[in-house]
Amino acid sequence: MAENKIADTKVEVSEWPLVQHLIKPIKVAGDEVTELTFREPTVTDIEQNDCPVLVNYSTGAWDYKFPQMTQMMSALATVPPSAIRALDRVDYMTIALKLAPHFFPDLSR
Repeated sequence: MAENKIADTKVEVSEWPLVQHLIKPIKVAGDEVTELTFREPTVTDIEQNDCPVLVNYSTGAWDYKFPQMTQMMSALATVPPSAIRALDRVDYMTIALKLAPHFFPDLSR
């Protein structure tokens, strides 16, 4: 299996909030939700939810820490973790890939 590399990860969110339309609606507090809106992450989010990506600073390789990604998505979208766990797997991975680069260091500096 190929490693994810920071230098190869080009997915960017150019504007916040990130709005993700869902393949399958989910229920949040009894309401059907067809999109989730994610605010920009802060240092406080990282302190409270841990960093959702694991970076090897020697190689630039990275991988997801899925429990932390679920918690981070929950915090950024202001929905319970159970709502994130109810996402279609493609929605989850799409959102995770869009959020992941915002937890990478800037290795060019």
